[in-house]
Amino acid sequence: MKQLIATISLLLLPMTANAEEWYAGIAGGSTNLDFGITDVVGATADKTGTGASVFIGKQVNEWFSIDGFYTDLGEGTVSGENGDSYKTRSGSGQFLSTGKDVLSVKTIGFVGKAGMSNGRFRTYLKGGYHFWDKKVVVNRAGVITSAEFDGDSTVWGVGTEYKMTEKTALLLGYDNYKLGGDSATFFHAGVLFKF
Repeated sequence: MKQLIATISLLLLPMTANAEEWYAGIAGGSTNLDFGITDVVGATADKTGTGASVFIGKQVNEWFSIDGFYTDLGEGTVSGENGDSYKTRSGSGQFLSTGKDVLSVKTIGFVGKAGMSNGRFRTYLKGGYHFWDKKVVVNRAGVITSAEFDGDSTVWGVGTEYKMTEKTALLLGYDNYKLGGDSATFFHAGVLFKF
């Protein structure tokens, strides 16, 4: 994680000459965590969650910018009772008593954004790399165990911004995060501030 922050800082450092082109923002919305849950027998799987993201970026030129971000992709759950089961790409879950498995993901990374403006609207396509932490918490009759996994992979997205003032814009976007063999999507709305 420290290496990523240092890398992003070094990438953004040469662009500090024109501070007017810096921006930051926050976004929130709906996530869908695809952990490959299949063969659900009796259990209830909920892959949707609520996500939030903060970002800081630099407009390099009229067409291109670079962002650093931290995103909490929320959590998905599988709930069941004695005898219920499910499978994922990486294993399986068996309920021997009433319980709930919670899968959550947090990530930090950077993206390059190529965009085009038309009046107050700016549409963009972005792609980059992120470093993710995935956590699984298993609760069986009050006995809680957990496991954590991490890795790095690609992220891409599309979106549009609507300039409200010279310093403020609303945004709407869709991001797709690869998580090893799994993935997560984030449909979000937010606000961007230039400084």
